[in-house]
Amino acid sequence: MSYTGSICNINNLLIGFREAGQVDYVKIFDASNIAVYYEEFNDCNNLAVVQDCIAPNVTASSPNTSYCQSDSIKLTGTANVSVQYSWTGPNAFSSSIANPVIPNAIPASSGWYKLTGYVNPCTPINKDSVYITVHPQKYTNVYPYICPGDSYLAGGSNQTVPGLYYDTLSAATGCDSIVLTYLSMLTASASTNTVSICSGDSILAGGQFQHLSGSYFDTLVNDDGCDSVITTMLTVISPLYTNISHFICLGDSFFVGGSFQFTPGIYHDTVAAFTGCDSIIITNLSVIQPVTTILDVAICEGDSYLAGGAQQTLAGTYTDTIASSLGCDSIIITNLAVIMPVYGYRTVSICENDSFLTGGAYQSTAGLYLDTLTGAAGCDSVLTTDLQIILPLFQNLDAFICQGDSLFVGGNFQQLTRLLQ
Repeated sequence: MSYTGSICNINNLLIGFREAGQVDYVKIFDASNIAVYYEEFNDCNNLAVVQDCIAPNVTASSPNTSYCQSDSIKLTGTANVSVQYSWTGPNAFSSSIANPVIPNAIPASSGWYKLTGYVNPCTPINKDSVYITVHPQKYTNVYPYICPGDSYLAGGSNQTVPGLYYDTLSAATGCDSIVLTYLSMLTASASTNTVSICSGDSILAGGQFQHLSGSYFDTLVNDDGCDSVITTMLTVISPLYTNISHFICLGDSFFVGGSFQFTPGIYHDTVAAFTGCDSIIITNLSVIQPVTTILDVAICEGDSYLAGGAQQTLAGTYTDTIASSLGCDSIIITNLAVIMPVYGYRTVSICENDSFLTGGAYQSTAGLYLDTLTGAAGCDSVLTTDLQIILPLFQNLDAFICQGDSLFVGGNFQQLTRLLQ
């Protein structure tokens, strides 16, 4: 059976009965369900006197009730008697020691911390609590910009290099306030202008009017408030001189030096070049006299030659006027000569049965033959050949040999009497 009374030290009461309904034993358990009293009724020597429990006084406190983030929360538990402690609190906190410490506090650690104290084996308890506040650490982000060569106070000193800098300040709560400075460097704008001027002109650059080629620098303030450097690459264009040689025929003219010119000489013209500056053209004018050429030409009789505007077959002097390679008149005087054919005669004798090249073939018969040849001047030369045949000369020889001898004649050694040729 269960015990619902309020006797000190008794949490559960277990009573056993015999078959006849008599009490056999009694067991008493404390709050930890540990048996603290046992009585068998075979005798009555184990009767115990039970006393009432007195509840302890407990106090929950902390050296500070206000903490900063990342601090350690210190809790203090005290009692007027020796007790067992049980702490509970925010963020699932629990502890069974009198003075627990919570490291690295966060804002979620803020709230009531409750302390419970009790004495074994008594069941009456006492409670107390303390409220703890954890202030969050404040972070402030700033994004300043500086121009090259400037500085910004961050990270405890003046900074000239872009980057992230930290400063720790004290807030109104007494906790640290972290300032994160994201420092950026603006780019100084720069531009380059390429400018050309004519010789004698000027342009404002580098703070004054410039007349000479070179690089000039001007520093202005751009839209970001930083310096803007303008580089002017100045080129002074000198006058462009162009030399021209021009030829005209005698009697013609050429527009130069501001008018038509008929006589040779050097003339100057000033014009605007593609750059917009003056361009000076120097013209060396020459007058070409007519060219006279005398040709001595020889042709063969029967040929012709183009001279005097027609094909000529007779000897004489002919004149032609034509345009030369320069476009001017050129006079050609042709002295034409006609070369007459050259006639030659020769007598050639050959032996009978021989031949001679004449009349365009080998000849073996006596007669007159004609050959037309090319002379030194390239004209025909007629050669007459009188071909004569020389007959053989016959002579009779009488030769005698002795019987048994031989004589070489007729192409062999002979021993017999005979007529041989």
